[in-house]
Amino acid sequence: EQIRIRPGSLSFNVHTGADLQNFDIIVVPCLDILYEKTDQQYATMIKTLFQNMANQAYNFSAESHIVFGWNYAGILAAHEWGKIWPDSRKKIVVTSSIYLASVKVNGTDS
Repeated sequence: EQIRIRPGSLSFNVHTGADLQNFDIIVVPCLDILYEKTDQQYATMIKTLFQNMANQAYNFSAESHIVFGWNYAGILAAHEWGKIWPDSRKKIVVTSSIYLASVKVNGTDS
């Protein structure tokens, strides 16, 4: 797809392995594919996914920025990521127009 959008220039790569040490930016796309699930069910699914990743020794650089998309679903995912990898919390970015709502719900340290 990116070749169609930007002919001759690959702006990103998709990596499916557990070793993410060499990446400055890790993009986590929208994971909310089962829209009929409640927010709590989605958060539980994301928590399980991230716990499985941690158990499988997924690792990334302490300098990596973690970018989540898709507004509220991204905020929920970022919150769960921060619980699993608390040292990365200062490097999390959510592309969302509702950040202030997250701060109201989860506090400024969320």
